[in-house]
Amino acid sequence: MDDRQLTEELYDCLFAIRTRVHAELKELAREAGLTDTQADALWRLSRGPEMTARRLADLLQCDASTATSMIDRLEKRGLVRRVPHPVDRRAKVIQLTAEGARCAIASSSTPPSTHPSPSLTARAGCACTRFSAK
Repeated sequence: MDDRQLTEELYDCLFAIRTRVHAELKELAREAGLTDTQADALWRLSRGPEMTARRLADLLQCDASTATSMIDRLEKRGLVRRVPHPVDRRAKVIQLTAEGARCAIASSSTPPSTHPSPSLTARAGCACTRFSAK
């Protein structure tokens, strides 16, 4: 197998893994009553320091106005709160509430399918082994 074929096989496996993980995360979000983007936002807020809406928008790769609308919905549900920025009087910092933290944990817990597809695992492992051997 040449490098080009190996690279294509690796990409096929990576996209298959991405598709599967995305579907499982979307299902977890739905079970928590969230969109997958809302679950992503809560997870990101739970994993690091509090951040501005602009920073969250950058991490979510969306427009600031989209992030603001989503934050409004999360705030109405009591999952996040806006507090004054400690240094910049013009900005607000987004914080998780206790309920938001519980939701972030619930939406990122063990996926419904805890065992990856055997064929997917075998294909990915085989491709990765061959790729790393080059």
